[in-house]
Amino acid sequence: MIEYRKKCCLLIFEEESDRNTYHEISEKEGADKSKELYYNNLKNTAMALKELPFAATVWVNGKESIPGLWKNKPIEVMRGSTQTEKIAFAFYKAFGDGYRKVILLKGDCPEVSPALLEEAFLALKIIEFSIGLNDRGGFYQLGMNQFNPTIMHHSDWTSADIGKKIIRSIGELKMALYKTKMLPVIDKLQ
Repeated sequence: MIEYRKKCCLLIFEEESDRNTYHEISEKEGADKSKELYYNNLKNTAMALKELPFAATVWVNGKESIPGLWKNKPIEVMRGSTQTEKIAFAFYKAFGDGYRKVILLKGDCPEVSPALLEEAFLALKIIEFSIGLNDRGGFYQLGMNQFNPTIMHHSDWTSADIGKKIIRSIGELKMALYKTKMLPVIDKLQ
């Protein structure tokens, strides 16, 4: 294992994080189609990330994860009453556990790859933040090389353009940011 990977941790959030996309689908095609799409995206993400060269923890929203979905990865229950509190707590815990580079990944991002995450972790060796935007103004990954709760409180984590707001917050802190490639939101069953 490459030495720097020992200090890297991936936080996978298993939650319908792009609420606007799933809400639109629910209104058009019904709640069952929306849930089916979400779980299909989650399953595809888990398959893409089954072999990772760094630590990964799956955070679930107060319920059991889908059985067998995240093989050999520890499961933690999200803590906090708001999305901001849940995300901040996960970062806080990972840095408290001794990790030096931490990336939050939204669990319903089937086009993500270990190589793309490796790129983001490498950037965190010299740059404070990394972000991967989706094509709807949100984000699929957010990385830090030190816990900085300031950006947590400057953003409404449920807004459609949260990615742009995070970038603005990091710019206001005058800190460096690396962007990984933009990925599409998958909003149709394949």
